[in-house]
Amino acid sequence: MTRKFLILPLALGAVAIGTGSAQAQIIALGDSSQTNNQSSTTNQAINQSSGGGIVLGGGDQSAQNNSTTNLNNTQETDGLLGVGDNTQGNTQSSTTDQAIGQNSAGGTLTLLGGAQSAQNNSTTNLNSTQGTGGLIILGGSDQSSTQTADTDQDITQDTGGGIVLLGLFGGQSAQNNSTTNLNNTQEVDGLLILGDNDQANGQTATTDQDIGQAANGGTLTLLGGPQSSQNNQSTSGNNCQTVGIFILGGDCDE
Repeated sequence: MTRKFLILPLALGAVAIGTGSAQAQIIALGDSSQTNNQSSTTNQAINQSSGGGIVLGGGDQSAQNNSTTNLNNTQETDGLLGVGDNTQGNTQSSTTDQAIGQNSAGGTLTLLGGAQSAQNNSTTNLNSTQGTGGLIILGGSDQSSTQTADTDQDITQDTGGGIVLLGLFGGQSAQNNSTTNLNNTQEVDGLLILGDNDQANGQTATTDQDIGQAANGGTLTLLGGPQSSQNNQSTSGNNCQTVGIFILGGDCDE
């Protein structure tokens, strides 16, 4: 985060030049409070069934859940002179549930059962930026951020039955892919800073991935089909907190 200040003649009052969640003024008198709450819930479920008492040459089953969640927050307070507390609070929560159930089993006999393919794809990005800057900052600059991401992925596949003949044509393939990125930046920059500067960050990421595959016949299996399963999970948590003189740099984006 890079801030540039233009020295202007002494002005009476305050001139607001900011938009959105940013507050930019020449002189700021009084407390400044910014609060952000973002919550996202995604539920995806697929159930496929082609089984029966007797299955001859069952059809293929293919299912895919795709989810992308982006929560972005930016809070800024800038001015030549800031007098009063500057409080910035951010809460971001994302929940993603994905479930796929496939059943092509014959209760008595399965001959040339169909293939099953299932995939859960989830991407979650939580981004928060909080900044307070000025030549002179008198008063506290408190910044707090809480980010929580919860991802649950479940796949169940069943091609078995009483008797399975030539099940090799009924292969099973399952894949869970999850990517979670938690990014937090908090900065307090000034030439003269008087007052408490508290920065708090909490990041929690939970990922549960389950795959269950059954291709066995209860009584007899002849030439059972192949099974392939894969769980892929990537979690990244990045946090940068700085309090310092803006002239000397030290920004998180350097």
